Amino acid sequence: MNSSQAIEIETVYLGSGCDASSEYLGEGCRGWANGGFTIEFPDTSIGFPRQEVFCPENGPQPDLSQCTR
Repeated sequence: MNSSQAIEIETVYLGSGCDASSEYLGEGCRGWANGGFTIEFPDTSIGFPRQEVFCPENGPQPDLSQCTR
C-alpha cells in the first residue's frame, strides 16, 4: 500500500465586522449559527459547531448574531 499525506496550514482572517478572508479561499463572511458559527466563501463553507469567537481580553467582542447572509 502506498499512501501520502499533505499537511498545510491555512490562515483565515476574521475581521471586526462580519468579513472573513483567506489567501486560498478568497473573500467571505462569517455568520452566527445556533450553537456555533460558520465562515462562508464563494465555493465552500467552514462550520465551527459549539465554538465561539473570542477577541483579546478587554477588546470588543463580535456580535455574530448581526452577521446574516
